[in-house]
Amino acid sequence: MQLGPDGQLYYVYEGSDGFFTTFYFGVFTNPNDIGAASGHIHNYIKLPCYIRGSWGLPNFIESYFQTAVPGTPGCPTIGASLAEHVDFTMQADCSGLEVVFENISPYQEYELPSNPNGWYVWWELDFGDGTEPFFTYEPMGRVAHTYEKPGTYRPKMAYRQHDCNADVEQKEIAVGGTQAVIDVDQDCAGLGVLFATRLIPEDPNATFQWDFGDTGSTPSTEANPIHEYTRPGDYTVTLTAETDCGTLTQTLEAHVHGLLDLGAPVAELCQGDVLLLQIPDDIPGSVEWNFGSDERVVSIASAGQYSVKLVQDDCITGDEITVTTFDCSVCPYFAPNVITPNGDDENDSFVFSVECPSLSYHMNLYDRWGHRLYSTNSPVWNGRIKNDIPPAGVYYYMIEFSYMGPGSQPITKKVKGWLQILY
Repeated sequence: MQLGPDGQLYYVYEGSDGFFTTFYFGVFTNPNDIGAASGHIHNYIKLPCYIRGSWGLPNFIESYFQTAVPGTPGCPTIGASLAEHVDFTMQADCSGLEVVFENISPYQEYELPSNPNGWYVWWELDFGDGTEPFFTYEPMGRVAHTYEKPGTYRPKMAYRQHDCNADVEQKEIAVGGTQAVIDVDQDCAGLGVLFATRLIPEDPNATFQWDFGDTGSTPSTEANPIHEYTRPGDYTVTLTAETDCGTLTQTLEAHVHGLLDLGAPVAELCQGDVLLLQIPDDIPGSVEWNFGSDERVVSIASAGQYSVKLVQDDCITGDEITVTTFDCSVCPYFAPNVITPNGDDENDSFVFSVECPSLSYHMNLYDRWGHRLYSTNSPVWNGRIKNDIPPAGVYYYMIEFSYMGPGSQPITKKVKGWLQILY
C-alpha cells in the first residue's frame, strides 16, 4: 500500500478482465475511517502496463496523476505506469538519409512477461515519415532507418501492452542536414511579422540572412527578425543560414493579411435597404460585435453605431461605423437664382446641391431665346463660358440628375429653372 498525494490510500492487486491477467489499483478514499465509511473501491484503475506482483506499488505514485497519457479504447487515461520512462537516441550525419535509433529505456533491463499468444508486451518505433513502424516482442536495441528525402521528422517510440499506451516518447530530428522550423506570426494591430526560427539540430554558431520578398526592404541578419511590411499581400521569404552542416537555404510563403477596417466612419443607408459589414476571412481571430453577434458577415438595416472587436490570443483590435438612414424615394435639392461671378469669392459660382448620394449630373444653360450656351457634368459652374463672363441678365437651365433609390435602384429627375447673373 501507499498513501497518494491526494490523501487516498492505494494498493495493487492481480485480477482478470475475462481474458488476460490484469492488474488494478484499489483505493480507500477515506483511509482514516472504518468499514464502509473508508470508501473502498476495488477496481479503481485498470493499469495499462504489466506490473508483476513482485514489483509492488511504484515508489512514486505521484507520476500516475501528474502527466496524463491517454490510452486506446478500453484503457484509462492515467499517468506513466512506471517511475522510469521510454527513451532513445538518434544519430544522423549532415548529408546522409540514414538515422540510427538506439533504445536506452530502463525497461530493457526488466524481464518481460511471456504469453502463448506472443503479444503481451512489445516495442514499437514510428519513424514519423508515414512508413511502416518497426516493432518487436523482444528487447529492442539499435534500429537503422533510411528516409526518402531530407526534412524534419518526429519519430516516436512506444512500449505497449494490451494495446494500451504504456509509455511513449517522441523527439524531433533533421535528416539530410540542418533544417529550419519557421513560425510566422503577424501583429494583429499592424503589418509587422515575426519570423521565429528554430534550427534542428541547435546550432549556436549559425548566421542568418533574410530576404523578406518586398522590393526595397532591408535584409536582416537576426535569427528571429520582425519585419514591417508596407501593404498586405503574399510574399516569398528566403532564409539563408550558415550552419555546422553547411549552407541552408529555405523559402516559405508568408501571407500578410490586411487590418481590420469597416470602411468610411459614416455610411448612409436607404430606408428598407441592407448594409453588409464584413471581416475578411484571411484575418484570423474571433469576432465580437456590440450587438452580440460573432459572425464575420452581418446585415445592418437600421441607423445606429456599430462596433466590432477582433480577438487574436492576447491581441485585441477594433473598428466602428455610424449608419444613418433616410427616405431615398425623395431627394431634396437646391439651385440658386442669382450669382455674381465678379471674382470676389462671394456667390461667384452656381452650385447645384442634393441631400442624397448623387450618381450622375448634367446641366444645359440657355439664353432667353433658347440658344444653348453651355453644358457641363459638374454640379458646380464658375460662371464662365469659354473663359468669358457672360453678360448680366436672365438665363435658363435644364438639369438631369440621378441618385440611388430604395433597393439600390437608380432614380432620375429633371429640373428646370432660371438664373440671373449680376455684377
